[in-house]
Amino acid sequence: MTEKEYKSLNRFIMYDTIHRIHKEGHRSIRWIAHYLGMVLELEVKGREEKQRLLRYKSARLPLAHNLDLYDHSISDGLTPTQLKQLRQLHWAEESYNLMLAGPCGVGKTSIAYGLCADAIDKGYKAYFRSMDEILTALKLKDVATSAKRGYKNLFCAQVIVMDDLMNISVSRQEGNLLFAFIAFTPEKTDT
Repeated sequence: MTEKEYKSLNRFIMYDTIHRIHKEGHRSIRWIAHYLGMVLELEVKGREEKQRLLRYKSARLPLAHNLDLYDHSISDGLTPTQLKQLRQLHWAEESYNLMLAGPCGVGKTSIAYGLCADAIDKGYKAYFRSMDEILTALKLKDVATSAKRGYKNLFCAQVIVMDDLMNISVSRQEGNLLFAFIAFTPEKTDT
């Protein structure tokens, strides 16, 4: 178990103790230290999995979001190479905005679901929302508690997947709100 993993458990003193036991070299004590290390590794993995499941729940992803099942035979869809490049999430690491565009039925929303899931699996705090949900949070953040919480979640996100961007007509004021939000969070959020 690494020092970083112990710190994540707020058990740095335990790390020092186990490390000292290993140095002293007592056989039975070393076995106990090894056993404790294994137990704590399981604790870290359990906590990481719990956090990953919470991020999935917060993202509001559907059950079918596995990009391994993407149908590449769609004539206007992504090639396997293009999808592989997107799944590496370099765009998220560099805080680039990514926009999927194309005709109906080519799988844009499915790809977006899958990329959001991939981001969560790599430890990003990611959300999948329709443009209408995002606009509602932006407009009502100062009025409604639920909208304020939604806005706070979006503001703290590292990846925001916005669906139905082109399907909703927005007023000039709503457009300004949306693009001000996007412009205000470029260094930490991908939309």
